[in-house]
Amino acid sequence: MTRLIVENLSVEYRLPQGVIRAVNDVSLRVEAGEILGIVGESGSGKSTLVSAIMRLIRPPGRIVGGRILFEGVDLLKLDEEEMRKVRGSMISMVFQDPSTYLNPVYTVGFQVAEVFEAHGVGKFKKVVGEVIKLFRRVRLSDPEVRVGNYPHELSGGMKQRILISMALALKPKLIIADEPTSALDATIQAEILDLLKELVQENNISMIFITHDIGVVARIADRIAVMYAGRVVEEGRVDEVLSDPMHPYTKALVASVKMARKAKLYSIPGTPPNMLNPPPGCPFHPRCPIAVDRCRVWRFNTVVRGDRRVACIVYEDT
Repeated sequence: MTRLIVENLSVEYRLPQGVIRAVNDVSLRVEAGEILGIVGESGSGKSTLVSAIMRLIRPPGRIVGGRILFEGVDLLKLDEEEMRKVRGSMISMVFQDPSTYLNPVYTVGFQVAEVFEAHGVGKFKKVVGEVIKLFRRVRLSDPEVRVGNYPHELSGGMKQRILISMALALKPKLIIADEPTSALDATIQAEILDLLKELVQENNISMIFITHDIGVVARIADRIAVMYAGRVVEEGRVDEVLSDPMHPYTKALVASVKMARKAKLYSIPGTPPNMLNPPPGCPFHPRCPIAVDRCRVWRFNTVVRGDRRVACIVYEDT
């Protein structure tokens, strides 16, 4: 069952300096019980994409095209009150830095209980038992004690588990995780990744996992979408894409990981494009080792090969 379908989604920001097309004609899907990893450099449009799915784009940003179908319902056609009911109860989000999203003056138990209260389930005293169950579910030590703790009394890993419990509170069908482990050390990161994967498998939840770390995607995701300059340049099963990357940008990302044990690390030449003035044609052509003249003027397209999608003129020609 396909849980989420994004079709030709575009998001732009109108600034005094000009217009930035942060997400440009993006299409993807997420199946029930599946983890889709979205990877790319900073500024590639990953976070803007998931913010659009949650309808959290604020001025000067706006969604200018496309559809977002969640279990057949176009989220872009819902009014704000209808969308508010979707957030948290059907689609929830785990953010990058838990310290930023936890209020230091309230206990973490009270803050998780606020999720229930916001959706009319009940206030703290009525749902405290459910909060303790959630803390136990995310394997938080001494859950009865943690309910009364303040954020500053908890480690980074504990605080991230609190955010995960918030996301799980109302049993959503889709969780969006926006770089939830980037602020954690390697050991805790591995524990959180394993926890998220277990929760998805046990509850048939779908997940979109945003990261700039291709190694994290390899550990947690079933499929991968690689973004560059606001576009998806390659998509497919994670094992196939990482073992046999097709797009030159994906190849470069994989090479930078595979060569990490050598004395000199591989790095992608050049810098990401200025989105106020992006290059014509394929946006990767100024950094691409196999670019030809047509890449500088060729209109972007996506070639489908079974379960693989790749946006490169090489595969269109063949």
